[in-house]
Amino acid sequence: MAKAEAGIEPLVVILVVGRIVLALLLAGSGSLWYEAFGVVALTFAALITEFQTYRNRLDHLKPRSSISNGILLGAITVPTLLSARLLHMQKYSSATGHSNIKFDFSLALACSMSMLLRVLSLSRKQRKSSQWFGVTAFEITCATGIFIAAIKRKALWSGLDGISWLAVYILGGKMLFSYVLQTFPYTGTVGEVMLVVQGIVLYGAKALAALSSSSTTKAGDEKPQDQDVINALLQGLLLGLLAIPLLTKLIGNSLYQVFGTSEDVTRKQSRKDEYRKPRAGLFYLLLVLVVFAAVPLWVSFVTGVKVNPVVWCLQYVVGKPIPRLLLCFYWIVIIVTPLPYLCRISAQKVAPTILIRKCYHVMVVFMFVPALVVEPRFVQLAFGIAFAAFLVLEMVRVGKLPPFSDRINNFMTAFTDHRDSGSLIISHFSLLLGCALPVWLNSGPGDRHLAGYAGILSLGVLDTVASVIGFNFGSIRVSPNSKKTLEGTLAGIGALLLSMLLVIFLLPVAARPAGLKGYLSLIAAVTGAGVLEAYSLQLDNAFVPLLLYALLCL
Repeated sequence: MAKAEAGIEPLVVILVVGRIVLALLLAGSGSLWYEAFGVVALTFAALITEFQTYRNRLDHLKPRSSISNGILLGAITVPTLLSARLLHMQKYSSATGHSNIKFDFSLALACSMSMLLRVLSLSRKQRKSSQWFGVTAFEITCATGIFIAAIKRKALWSGLDGISWLAVYILGGKMLFSYVLQTFPYTGTVGEVMLVVQGIVLYGAKALAALSSSSTTKAGDEKPQDQDVINALLQGLLLGLLAIPLLTKLIGNSLYQVFGTSEDVTRKQSRKDEYRKPRAGLFYLLLVLVVFAAVPLWVSFVTGVKVNPVVWCLQYVVGKPIPRLLLCFYWIVIIVTPLPYLCRISAQKVAPTILIRKCYHVMVVFMFVPALVVEPRFVQLAFGIAFAAFLVLEMVRVGKLPPFSDRINNFMTAFTDHRDSGSLIISHFSLLLGCALPVWLNSGPGDRHLAGYAGILSLGVLDTVASVIGFNFGSIRVSPNSKKTLEGTLAGIGALLLSMLLVIFLLPVAARPAGLKGYLSLIAAVTGAGVLEAYSLQLDNAFVPLLLYALLCL
């Protein structure tokens, strides 16, 4: 029964992907057939890998417990999203933006394929030498094919770029994927880890692209726009914060080695507590250096603008006090007003945790839908700063760094569920990123305005309504072992469609769906997102917004 239920998720994913592939094939002059073929080939490879892991379990990799490993969904989400965005940008964007998205698509395709090969290798813990030779030969063949494809697509890459792309293929699939699984056991399923790795690889590629184009930016006479500074600020801040744990471990390595090999757990713990304050001091020092030294250097190098990030953000807000400053006060009121009440009912256990968590989803709608209509660029900056703050808080909590770690841990654990079984608490990250990623992706010229609302509305409306209606009134389960119901799913789809229509009337006429075909495409996108939310066994906060964004780009 469990295997049959796990098989429904790939079927739903194939239907969603098929909708996008069909649109790629119907694109004019067959210019996107390469991308369509890549998505189809990756889907078959991911299906083979997923079925292989049904026989050879991946428990030794210590993923989060789930009926499905989510390999198909994790491998195909980012390439599919980028292919859909490419289809839309081909009509409205410049040739440069079109080429950049093609490059991102190929990177994601290569990274996904490398991780699939890695999973196949890891699924055979005790394989014979002949089996090992076969897997290795297959990997070498795939790598060679990717390298040749990179060289031939001269419109995008030179030979040197092809070599760097091959390096991303190896490092992204072989090293980073394994590192995340080993470092954060039981935190995510295999598919969720694949999604995270692809995000890191693509964001790193964006950073390298920003560095390579910095000389052109400096040489030109055109002054960098606010969007360029925002992108550089967020890049420097997020990459710097991600480097802090590695630097802390590297610099304070001697502190970790003092534990020796003693079997006395109590003694080990006491010595850890002894060095907790020095580690905290080192962490906070690195944090200050990143914000006030590394980030300004990065922004200056990339854009040629010398800024203090804190001062620049304050000036940016005050530059348009209406509506930016008003939005800040509005957000504070929305967050602070219900927070004591939610903490109290959570501590008293007077309401199910799932319903309390959905209150945060509703807050997201009231906070960001009006803001996105009025100031989309400011929302991008706000999401980036919020994500940076979440990173810092989670580092403090996981590292048990005084003086805030205990308070942070008590607050975070009050709203956790079974998906937060690993060392990291991922619920708040998934909610924030699920809302933010469509907004960040929708920052270029010619992007479809409605697609930027995919995360906010899918999590704040679809997920919330489906959970509340299903919990209180649902009786027909969508599958035997699922808590989700048919009543909740239908209610969520209807509510999401209604909210989309309301948002459409707030958008400029040029940004609305074109005619009957456009509205039918909208209905298909909303229905696909609702069905995926019902049958996905992965972290739906991460996958549903991205695939809804892809469907809205068609």
